[in-house]
Amino acid sequence: MRKLFIPGLILGVVLIAQAGDTAVTPDSISEYFREVAELVIKRDAKGIYERMTPEVQQKFTSDYIADFLNKTLGDIGEPISATLTGFQLDSGQGFSQVEGLLEFSKGKIFLGLLLKNTPEGFRIHYLNIHYPQDDVHGQKMIQTFASEAKNFLKDTFFETLKKEGSQIAINYVDPEVRKEVGDDLITMILDRLRNVEITDIQNYSYDSSREGILHKFLLSGLTDNQEGCSVEVVLREEKENFNILDINIYSSR
Repeated sequence: MRKLFIPGLILGVVLIAQAGDTAVTPDSISEYFREVAELVIKRDAKGIYERMTPEVQQKFTSDYIADFLNKTLGDIGEPISATLTGFQLDSGQGFSQVEGLLEFSKGKIFLGLLLKNTPEGFRIHYLNIHYPQDDVHGQKMIQTFASEAKNFLKDTFFETLKKEGSQIAINYVDPEVRKEVGDDLITMILDRLRNVEITDIQNYSYDSSREGILHKFLLSGLTDNQEGCSVEVVLREEKENFNILDINIYSSR
């Protein structure tokens, strides 16, 4: 595969920071971005995994990364170019950030990286892919993701909550969240939510974060007293299902 062409840079003041014995420069971060961009385009999950920090490698597998790339990119077509749109060099915290636009024959994506600066060079501590708002392919992908997550909420979670109650529905909440927050508080929220009729989706967003692939919903609802309310739900994708990371209900008054 030919090397990606980076046609333009949007840069501020040129800075040089030190990470151990390795200089962090605009040239070095630009080159590293190009290398990772090629791995993303080739969907080389193993290559990306090998560049990640040990902390991230403990949390995600190369199979997980492969699934994320395939699902996020979809049928986006052949690569055309990669444009570095901005970066922030190490300001003393040991990390640098870089983002760029990857253009394909059928769509575009923004690729963002949080890089840990080490004496041996950069390591990926966070990789994010999101779609430009004006990209047709990206918006279709988001609609697909929203549909899958929405179906889980409607047909699985809320259906279970209505029919079987909070003691069963709580099993869809992430185990770590249950441990941190406590089942008593979560059950109290679910008991309130059981009497709510969801009427509409106010807002939806899709994101890849350190927590994995996240779906964030803001829902409109009516209580059994016909009072308006808003429901926030954050879902994380698992291999065959979703886990609830956060759920809250607010009065609309």
